[in-house]
Amino acid sequence: MINISKIFWTFVGLIMISLVYVWAGAFTRAGEFSNIYPRFDGVCQNVAGYLGAEDMAYDSRGDQLIVASLNRRAMAQGNGVRGALLRLRPDLDPSVPITPVDISNNAPTDLAPIALGIWQYGDYGVATLAVVNRKGSRSVIETYGVSQGELTHTATINHPPLDRISDVAPVSQQAFYVTNESDYKSGSMVSAIAQMFDKDNTGSIWYYDGSNYRKVATGLSFASSIAVSNDGTKVYATGIFSRNLRIYDRNLETGDLSLADEVFLGTGADNIFIDDEGR
Repeated sequence: MINISKIFWTFVGLIMISLVYVWAGAFTRAGEFSNIYPRFDGVCQNVAGYLGAEDMAYDSRGDQLIVASLNRRAMAQGNGVRGALLRLRPDLDPSVPITPVDISNNAPTDLAPIALGIWQYGDYGVATLAVVNRKGSRSVIETYGVSQGELTHTATINHPPLDRISDVAPVSQQAFYVTNESDYKSGSMVSAIAQMFDKDNTGSIWYYDGSNYRKVATGLSFASSIAVSNDGTKVYATGIFSRNLRIYDRNLETGDLSLADEVFLGTGADNIFIDDEGR
């Protein structure tokens, strides 16, 4: 006689094992189980008072670090949380405490900054800060003029198809690149299933030329961070689930990108930067 109960629980067990396997695979692809070895010989100092440091950009002329702060936990609980843009001026003496200053007074009231990018021209020329303002299903770019350590809000740039902007890299006073994580709606069942089974390669790079957006690269698995070389000829972008870094040649006149190389990192990389030596 067939034992229906045994068959049922065997079936349930197989489903549970399959789900655990799929979830473990997704977390592995995201780099959750990777061993990361820091390469930093400096001294770290904890800066208290603000929650959720999301990203940072260094203003070399103003000798200041601009940090995006957002309490995502409170936001997820439905609290009316406004993020902040903070100014930090680290001292060479690590014993001197660092006091963050909120410089986002004239920013939009719904500011929820998750990424920053800064563009500077010359030693005393124009500086532009671009901020990814992402709250719920809405993603826009806020731009600011930077002068003497202060920010002046200049524009809010919205493009409805881009509702999952992850990072921004300005290349002039008005033009910039952004990464869009995926074409699937954030939090949707389709998005979750595609990510679990490693079937979402719809992450992309978009270019805003000062007037219009257009897609210039595709095929990234959960597009994350983006950076531009100091001479503007290379664009670097990371994919979280593909655990790779893509390197693109950039057309300086049109902004078009062509894939030049791809490097497997073994983990999902975020917040990449180019130093003064182009590394």
